[in-house]
Amino acid sequence: MWNGVTTPPDGRRKPPLLPLVLAAVTAALLCACASQARRGQAALGQLGHALPGTYDSSAQSAGAASGVLPVTLSIVPATAQLIGKTVFFVREAAAANSQLVLWQGVWTLTLEPKSAGVVQHIYLLKDPRRWIGAAAHPDRLLSMLPQDLQPLPGCDVTWSQGAAGGFVGAATAPRTCRPGSQAAGLWMQRGARLSGAQLTLTERRVGSDGALVSAGAPLSLLLERTASAPADSPAR
Repeated sequence: MWNGVTTPPDGRRKPPLLPLVLAAVTAALLCACASQARRGQAALGQLGHALPGTYDSSAQSAGAASGVLPVTLSIVPATAQLIGKTVFFVREAAAANSQLVLWQGVWTLTLEPKSAGVVQHIYLLKDPRRWIGAAAHPDRLLSMLPQDLQPLPGCDVTWSQGAAGGFVGAATAPRTCRPGSQAAGLWMQRGARLSGAQLTLTERRVGSDGALVSAGAPLSLLLERTASAPADSPAR
C-alpha cells in the first residue's frame, strides 16, 4: 500500500516531502536575509552621505526664549582605515565662541549583522589637543589609531529610516551609557533625527561622577545645515 512517502500506486518512488519543505523554507529565509542586508547597506551609504556638514542652532535660540546656548556642530568625514570604513570627526562648540567646546570626538557607522541596522559608535579623544584643527583639515586624521580613542560602550545610537523620510536615531542601550569622569561636563547624544538639512539632537550632560545626568528633560537641539563638509574632506 502507498503511504504517501514511499511508493505510489503507479510504482514510481517520490521523494519525501519534509526535506523539500525545509529546503524551500531555508531558501526563503536566505533570500530575506540577503534582501535585509542590501537594505541595510543602502541605508548605511545614504546616512553616510547625508550626515556630514556644518550645522547651527542659532535660529532655534533666536526664535524662542529657551535659554539654550547657540551652538555649531561640525560633522566631517575622515579617512581612518584602522578605525572604520565610515568615520566622522565631530566637534560641537558655542556659536559665539568656537574655543568653548561642548563635545569633540569620533563617530563611526557600522552595519549590525543580525538586524541590518546602522549603529553609530561614539568615541572620545584621549588627547584632544593633538587633533586641534582636524574639523577644518580632516587629512590630519589619517594617522589616527584605535589607541587614540576612548570607546564609550553602551552609548551607541541605532539609526533607522523614518516613515516620512530621513533618518531617526535612538540610544541602543539607554540605561548602560556611562561615559566616565573624562567626559564630565560634555553633552552626550542620546537621540537624533535627520531630515533634509535639519538635524535634531537629543543630548544629556555628563555629571562629575561620569554618569549621564538623568534629572530633568534632555536638551533638544534643532540645527540647520549651513555648509557642506569641507572641500578637502575625503570623498565618501
